[in-house]
Amino acid sequence: MVRRIQGWDPVLIISQIISLQTLHYLLLSLVIPPLVTVLTDGNALTYAGGPYNKGYVLDWREIASRTTAKKLPREPPTVEKRQIALSTTEAAQASGRIFRGSHESLPAENVDVAVVSFLQRSLSRRDNERTHYAVKDEKDDDFEVWDYGVSRRRGWILAGTWLLACFVDIIPLYYLIRKPTHILDFSLTLLFNHVFISTYSTGSFPTSLFFWVVMLTGAIIMIVGAEQLCVKREMSEGLGAQSFAQEERNPLQAEEFELDER
Repeated sequence: MVRRIQGWDPVLIISQIISLQTLHYLLLSLVIPPLVTVLTDGNALTYAGGPYNKGYVLDWREIASRTTAKKLPREPPTVEKRQIALSTTEAAQASGRIFRGSHESLPAENVDVAVVSFLQRSLSRRDNERTHYAVKDEKDDDFEVWDYGVSRRRGWILAGTWLLACFVDIIPLYYLIRKPTHILDFSLTLLFNHVFISTYSTGSFPTSLFFWVVMLTGAIIMIVGAEQLCVKREMSEGLGAQSFAQEERNPLQAEEFELDER
């Protein structure tokens, strides 16, 4: 049994908070890597940083299935936006000497026209290449649809793992906190600490409804489960202590009762 100092003990409270938070994150760090490796898409997992990415534990956007990467523009840049140093005509004139060297039979004006046509075809083909630009229309054949490594299945797995960890947290709450009246405080403290750490590490406050539903569901699991177990223990310990005190006060009656039973 854990011995407690009577009254308010800040050292004990802080040590309990750190212990709960550490055990919670330790369980997540042990369970998440094998689950995401086996159950999620390998390409999206590699793009997100692999199975040992700390964001799976600390980044609220992972549970919400939101991208953590900087998004690319909706459409690839046009030829004008590329800010080519030389215009097509100037490039043709500058490259005319190269073509003249291998095509001495062609007039200079024909070489310029050939270079211009070649550059135009090259730039046009470069614009039509399949690339990883964000395109919402999956029927678009010119560009490849890419979701920046986001996997909804991974988000559900992380949410389920968080709830599993909250269920396991009932054990340290039962043995470390013990008092039913303190279960609510420590459970909500774990939740608020995680939100603070996630906000600090990502630079953005959680705005996902799904994330908050998962957090509140986990808190309810911890509070209800741990409080029920602690209340049952206190009731059993209270009844045992009461019967023991009664026997101490009336030892002769207890002995007579045992003799009568025999």
